[in-house]
Amino acid sequence: MQLSADIYLQLVESLRTEPRRGHEQRASARVGVGGQLKIQIVSSRTGQPPTTINAHLRDLSVDGIGITVDQRISPGTQFSVSLPRNNGSKPLELICEVRHCDERADRVFNIGSRFIGDNAADDRTGAGKNAKRIQQAMFS
Repeated sequence: MQLSADIYLQLVESLRTEPRRGHEQRASARVGVGGQLKIQIVSSRTGQPPTTINAHLRDLSVDGIGITVDQRISPGTQFSVSLPRNNGSKPLELICEVRHCDERADRVFNIGSRFIGDNAADDRTGAGKNAKRIQQAMFS
């Protein structure tokens, strides 16, 4: 899944910090962004119940985000995230899947994830009532 150009620009303008430098492994270019957010684990390979984790947003591309957290999250784990937009619209609710988790220091983990959909149909994350708005934002 990829964000539309319009949605991507709204998120970048809302969150932009410094440009990224160095080797890029993902297919889409990343933009350095910053901000604190909460993610909710909605599925994991261990089958544990949903949990909320504090995260620092590091970067954003049209097909995923990079975050830093204080615990390991296994590749394949899915989480929901709410990203603000700069035009005053309601935040964009997305479902992400962890692609990699790299330990950078004691209790500092860099997570690379890709967008796999919105959470409009998932009642566990409370966004079911916003399905039409999310679908319009994603696909218009």
